[in-house]
Amino acid sequence: MKKNRAEIDCKTCHKKFYVPKSVAKAYATCSKRCSSQYRSIRQKGRKITWGRKISVALTGRKLTQKEKDAMRVRLKREWQTTRKNQRTKNYPQQIAILRKRMTGKNNPMWKGKDAGKGAVHDYFRTRIKKPDLCPRCRKAKPYDLANLTEHKYKRQINDFMWLCRRCHMQLDNRKPPQHWLK
Repeated sequence: MKKNRAEIDCKTCHKKFYVPKSVAKAYATCSKRCSSQYRSIRQKGRKITWGRKISVALTGRKLTQKEKDAMRVRLKREWQTTRKNQRTKNYPQQIAILRKRMTGKNNPMWKGKDAGKGAVHDYFRTRIKKPDLCPRCRKAKPYDLANLTEHKYKRQINDFMWLCRRCHMQLDNRKPPQHWLK
C-alpha cells in the first residue's frame, strides 16, 4: 500500500486503484467509463420522489406499494401547483418592485453627468418612442437617435430625436455617402 493513499476496489470492473485518503469516500469507480456504468446500474431501481420523502412515520404503519405510488402522485401534483402558484403570483410583483428600486439614481452603477455617449443613447432609446417615419423628411424609417445640441450630452429628453440616417448626417454636418446623392 502506498503512503497517504487509500486502496479502493472499483464497483464495476473490480480493479484496485489508489486515491488520496482525504477523498477516498468520494470514489467508487476507477474511470469515467466505469463511473457511467455504475450510475446507470444504481439508478435503475430508483423511483423519483417529489417534495417530501414518504416514510413509515406518516401513517404509523408500513405502506403498500400501491399506497406509496398514490402518495407520490399526490405529492408531485401538490408540489407542482404550489411552485406554479408561487411563481405566477409573486414573481412579477417582485420584479416590478426591484425595477422601481434600481432605476435611475437609486442604482449603484448610476454615473449621472459622467455617463458616456453610448450610455446616454441607451437611456433615451427606452424612453423616447420610435415613430414610423422620420419627423424631418417624412420618407424613411428612423434608425438613429440623434443628439440635437451639437454633441453636448445632457440627460434632457428634448435634446434627442429619432431620425433617418440621411437627416442625422445632415444635422451633424457630415458628408453623406456618394450613392445617396444619385
